[in-house]
Amino acid sequence: MSGGTGMEDRQDAERPLALVTGAGRSAGIAASATLNLARAEWDVAFTY
Repeated sequence: MSGGTGMEDRQDAERPLALVTGAGRSAGIAASATLNLARAEWDVAFTY
């Protein structure tokens, strides 16, 4: 173990990344898309 950031374990397993804008409303389309992407193991960045 190198004592690094933990990213060494994921080095070969890249996950897809999504940027979702307008996810501030809990009942909106963007919020739903953000949750579904996260459940599908995507890395998600969002704004509101």
